[in-house]
Amino acid sequence: MRSLLLLKCAAIVVVVGSMPIGHDDPSKQAHTTFHVKPGHLDQTHEITLDHIKCQFSFRAAHAAHGEQWDMLLVKEGHHGGKYTCTIKDMDQDPPHATFLGFSAHMFGAENDHLLSYDIWNHEGALLEGDDFIIEGNTLRSDSHWRLSGLSKVILTCT
Repeated sequence: MRSLLLLKCAAIVVVVGSMPIGHDDPSKQAHTTFHVKPGHLDQTHEITLDHIKCQFSFRAAHAAHGEQWDMLLVKEGHHGGKYTCTIKDMDQDPPHATFLGFSAHMFGAENDHLLSYDIWNHEGALLEGDDFIIEGNTLRSDSHWRLSGLSKVILTCT
């Protein structure tokens, strides 16, 4: 009888002691998905966490099957932590969407500047000067964008 009572107490401690994932975690996140569809209109998708808004705007030239894209905004740490926004193509099978132009922004970034950024097409990482421009809190295609298949953009700010 005593071991049964101890087992019940242990079970209660486990249930009471467990918290929902992310409840007391210093990381917070916001998430959305969208489909890239070609057309003559610009498309904009955004997510907000605290005072930071991550926004991705584009005009698609081709998207054979309406690729699914993912946006994830994560805060690491407590007060004064950094925010990372990852925008990526979830569909790795060709053909890939091509863009007439795109821009990714982190509104609310400290001093309106990014801490870091990374950008990939389906062949690998792009280097500075590979047809994109960094302006304050924005990474965007330049006027010579080659319609190559963009696959991922990562922006980080405080």
